[in-house]
Amino acid sequence: MKTSFFKIIALFFLFSSLCFSVSAQDGPDFSVGADVVSSYVWRGSKVSGYEGINVQPTASVSVGNLALGMWGSVNYEGSAKEADLYLSYSLGSLTLMVTDYWFGGNYFRFGKSSGTHFYEGSLAYSFGDALPLSISWNTLLYGADYKADGSKRYSSYVEVSYATSIKDIGLTLAAGASPWTSNWYHLDNDGEMKSGFQMVNISLKATKELKLSDSFSLPVFGQIVANPCSEDVNFVFGFSL
Repeated sequence: MKTSFFKIIALFFLFSSLCFSVSAQDGPDFSVGADVVSSYVWRGSKVSGYEGINVQPTASVSVGNLALGMWGSVNYEGSAKEADLYLSYSLGSLTLMVTDYWFGGNYFRFGKSSGTHFYEGSLAYSFGDALPLSISWNTLLYGADYKADGSKRYSSYVEVSYATSIKDIGLTLAAGASPWTSNWYHLDNDGEMKSGFQMVNISLKATKELKLSDSFSLPVFGQIVANPCSEDVNFVFGFSL
């Protein structure tokens, strides 16, 4: 555990030094915000234990092509919380990212099978304004994600999304799948695990700016999410601050 912890600290300081050396004359860009959602739905599924309204804060700092950020979620009662860290690097339309997921428990426990952290590697490609299509591949690299024989599952999720608008309403259509058997994405409504390729997310999100005054607008959104694997449908309403 100590070795893993010191590795994370070393990576943090390495990233800090890179941020200082890349585009130092422009200085870092900071961003902070939060979403309030009627329910926590992620990659096609309602996240168990986070029932009801969730507040999902986010903060990030970027210098040049590098970005370090955090994202979290806590339900209204405060009985469930998530705190994630991510590090990303952009090469034109291609983005590489590593995410550290934490869903509660002892935060400083980093073991492969007994730890409370999961690390995911992601690749995302955006085709640009001429074709507002994006593709991402996400694979769990480290954490308690094993087959019955003890080998790694490498649970993965791939998504294609398309963004457009009708008048002043932004629309995003997304389709996501898990390409092989995964205990993260393959559970049906009875808690049984399906095998092989599974469609897990078909969603449509609509976003609109509500003008509350001459100087302030509130972004609101509604999203319908269908999961063919679990045979479930969820509707989410929220707003951004």
